[in-house]
Amino acid sequence: MLRRVRTATFATIVILILAVLVYPQRATTFLGKAFTGVVVSSNETTREITISYTDASQNKTETFVGVLKQGYMVRLRDGTRRELLMSDLKPGLRVRVLYKENSEKVGGQKVKVATIISVQFLGRDHYTTLREALGVPPNFPVTLEQSDKLPAANPLKLYVAIFEPYIKERLIKWVTQWNKEQGARYGQIDIVPDLAQSDVAAVFFWGSDESIALIPALMYDPSGNNYEFYQATLHLVTRDDQQLKVLWLKSTMESRRKVEGAQGQIERELEKRMKARGKK
Repeated sequence: MLRRVRTATFATIVILILAVLVYPQRATTFLGKAFTGVVVSSNETTREITISYTDASQNKTETFVGVLKQGYMVRLRDGTRRELLMSDLKPGLRVRVLYKENSEKVGGQKVKVATIISVQFLGRDHYTTLREALGVPPNFPVTLEQSDKLPAANPLKLYVAIFEPYIKERLIKWVTQWNKEQGARYGQIDIVPDLAQSDVAAVFFWGSDESIALIPALMYDPSGNNYEFYQATLHLVTRDDQQLKVLWLKSTMESRRKVEGAQGQIERELEKRMKARGKK
């Protein structure tokens, strides 16, 4: 059983993590101030970026204007880095910027200037990384239909969309054990190689579509071994020809290295739902 380090340092880390996990459109974090919204315009000469956020429920729009720092580099999907161009910030893109405010003299008067120190490109909604993990098109519809039920198929065909080897290995091992000890009573589970063959998919990825950075929380076991835990997002998902349906969604903390004796939350959730389908 892992225990949390009971120190002021650990408590501070946890608070900082929570600041990353939950984001309104405007927030103050340990990394700087943040604003989330849609790009309205970008100016090549002044390096000004205008971003707006609309709260439809209150019929209110808020606008942010900041200046991108010189030489800001962005990492591309292939792992290379290059300077971010103003032309990359096309109107309509959903982004989150981190910025710091300082006073500068403009026309002999002191004015506040927001200097953008980081730009995070967000997906069209909260399910961009989920679509990527499952290999469906970026515009494929996703609905959140949280339910305690699983499809009634026996065996239940499970697609494992987990690219962290330890986490994937742990789930596969659990399925083998489940089939041996509980399969006859509650139903078998078969792991299938692709989403199209599945009744349900288990998805795991580090961070979230809304997180800025992965900040570790330090924990240790009774033997004094230290473990760094990071934010992770978990899903159970079904698919038909029209959409993905998210049955279960959870943000949690996971280790990047094997923790002996640990049972994952996906395994526990599957176990609970399989048993809820009734005895066989």
